[in-house]
Amino acid sequence: MSVEEIGPMTPVSSPVSPRREAPDNERIREEERIREEERIRQEEEEARRREEEMRREHQIDEFA
Repeated sequence: MSVEEIGPMTPVSSPVSPRREAPDNERIREEERIREEERIRQEEEEARRREEEMRREHQIDEFA
């Protein structure tokens, strides 16, 4: 086999190895996704609390 058939070789000690870099990037993206989901969950929970509080206030106004 000639070099042309195999293609260019990347040295094993390449300073930027995609295989070494990928897990970190993947982990960071996963952490960001988890933080974003938690933020959205907290916002939805706060909106439900405010809505419930408004309902209670409205009911009190009706019976006052």
